Amino acid sequence: MERFIALIQREPFDYTKWHQKIDEDISLKELSLKAMSLRKKAP
Repeated sequence: MERFIALIQREPFDYTKWHQKIDEDISLKELSLKAMSLRKKAP
């Protein structure tokens, strides 16, 4: 949780709008697959 909060504080964006947009655009499974893909690409 601390890591999540630190990332949000570092990036200037509206978490509420971002979260609502995710719910509209893709399923939880699709979101998970995208997150795993990005994690594999990260150094």
